[in-house]
Amino acid sequence: MKWYPWLRPAYEKLVESYQAGRGHHALLIQALPGMGDEALCYALSRYLLCQQPGGPQKLWALPWLSAYAGWHASGLLHADAG
Repeated sequence: MKWYPWLRPAYEKLVESYQAGRGHHALLIQALPGMGDEALCYALSRYLLCQQPGGPQKLWALPWLSAYAGWHASGLLHADAG
C-alpha cells in the first residue's frame, strides 16, 4: 500500500477530530481508483485500534461500538462501483 502526500491533511484532520472527542462512528471515504483511499482507511484504523487499551480484542467492548458488533466481520466495507 502506497502512502501519497495528499493523504496527510485528511489523515491529520481525522485524527484531530478523534483526539478532540468529535470523531464519528462511521466515515464514507471516496476516491478515484489508485488515489490512496485504502491507505488512508488503513492508517486511520491503525490509529484508532492503537488508542484502545487491550488492542482490537477490547475494541468491541466500547459502549458506542458494541451495538454494531456482528454487523460486518471486518468493519471495512467497500462499495461496489457502478
